Formats: sequence, structure tokens, C-alpha cells
Amino acid sequence: MNMLAALWRKVSRGGTPSRGPAGLSGAARAGRWPVVALVAVVLAMAGLVAMPSGAGAKEVAVPAARITVEGAANFRDLGGIATADGRRIRPGMLFRSDNLSNLTGRDWQTLVGTGVGLIVDFRSEQEVAAAPPTQPDKIERLALPIGLANVDFAVMYKQIMDGQLDAIEIPDSYGRIALDASDQYRRWFARLVDGGGQPSVFHCSSGKDRTGFAAAMLMSALGVPWETVLREFVASNHYLHDRIERTVARIRQRGPVDEQKLRALLGVRQLQMENTLRVIEARHGSLERYLEAELGLDAAARERLRQLYLE
Repeated sequence: MNMLAALWRKVSRGGTPSRGPAGLSGAARAGRWPVVALVAVVLAMAGLVAMPSGAGAKEVAVPAARITVEGAANFRDLGGIATADGRRIRPGMLFRSDNLSNLTGRDWQTLVGTGVGLIVDFRSEQEVAAAPPTQPDKIERLALPIGLANVDFAVMYKQIMDGQLDAIEIPDSYGRIALDASDQYRRWFARLVDGGGQPSVFHCSSGKDRTGFAAAMLMSALGVPWETVLREFVASNHYLHDRIERTVARIRQRGPVDEQKLRALLGVRQLQMENTLRVIEARHGSLERYLEAELGLDAAARERLRQLYLE
């Protein structure tokens, strides 16, 4: 039995997972995945941060989602966000989200009615096995796994639930994702450029780390100012607020816990994306050169994206 699926079944029934085999490998060559993202995955598998809470977000500094779904809390439309030259991302074209496995039938009807024909899934094979896709046949799913490496989920789950957060380091950037998972993001951008402007949803488990980086690169390629990119990135904290607080409350009942660190693990910080840009600039000199060298977005490809997705 798949170790991840078995862990999901145990913790979703409220049990304590037994120690699984160490050295679990991911499906993609993404290297060691940021611990903050791993924590989100472990808790999502445990049912702590994956239960639907609706998509009603608190007020944020970017345009509110025009389409909402019940089964994904961190779902939102990038439509309406302004670029530096005064254009805007077309509404109903580019959606970002957390895990879609809990979408209701009505949710899927909403997406189909919007014209969504493609789901891009950045989750690892282990995550997919734990929470299989549920999209209707008329919607294509493109799997671009950005995986996990050398992770003992049972041990991490126990550390979190016991409030033992000292051993878990919060990364200051997504530099590893930016440099080691670029092949998967390159494939995604190639599909966007060649897809003729088809409405799509891209997602991972919590919709904040792998998806957050993806959204930041997409908006940058479309010409959105970096300050706006940062505001949209941290908006995940608003969409996930209720989910995070439920998780903190549940762990608090088990004993003392560093609630500030736990909230940081479950959310995002602007500093993480700011430092990611510094990593990119240190390697490539500029974000534009990174987009071209690592993600295949030269000037012609960026212009094509803007023709397809801006108004």
C-alpha cells in the first residue's frame, strides 16, 4: 500500500500514524522541498488543513475573486490584476488554487461553465495518491509533479501534533523550487503559450508555495509590477486564515506550542518571495533573464502570453 495513502487513511480517522520508511523519494527532480511546504502537505494529508471552508476571503489588496468554489479555500482568479503598462489580466482565464480533490459537483459545473478546460497539478505522486483528482472527463489534467525527497511524513506529523517545532526550520525563500523545479514550470509555461488562451487552473496541496511561486512568475511574465506580485502572494494568508486558526486550535489542545511559528509554517511571508528574487538575481542577474533561461520565456513568448491573457 502506498505509504502516503496509508498515512492519509490513518490520520483522517484520528489515529496516530506509525513511523513510515525513511527516504521517501519524490517524483520530480526538485531536490529537498521547502519544509514550510512539507508541513502544509503533512497537515493536509491529516485532514487538518484540507477540509473545505469556502473561498470567501477577507479583503485583500488585489482584485477579489469573481468565481468562488466551496471545496477549495485558496482558490482565486488572477483576473483584474493590473500590469505596469495599464492593461489587466483577463478575468476567468487564470485561476490558482489549493487541492481540488474536495470540489463539489456544483464547483466543477461552475468551472466547466467558465470554460476551464485544463487543470495543472504540481502535487507529487504521493500527494495525488492520498487525494486523487476528481475533475470531470471534459477537463484535461496535466501532471507536473514537484516532489518530495527524503521525507518521513509520520515523524514530521508527530512533531507538529506534539508541538515540537524547534526541529522544523522555516525557509526564507523558494530558491530551491526556482532553480531545481524549473523544468516543470517550463513545461507549464510552454502549455500556456501554445494553448491558445484556454482558461485553466494551476494548483498544489495548499496553493501557497509551489503555486504561489508559479503565480509570481506568471504575473511577472505578464508585466505585473513586483509590488503587486508580492501583495497577491501574501493574499494566501487571508484565504487560508480560518483553516490555519482551526489547525492551531486543534494542536493547542494537545499541549503548549509556539503558535507564532506554527502560523508562519502554515502561511506565507512576503520575505520568502523577496528573498527568492534575490536568489534568482544572484544566479541569473535579473528576473527577466531567469524567465528566459530557466522557464523558456523569451521576449516573443512573453509577448504571446500578454496577447492571450491581458486585456
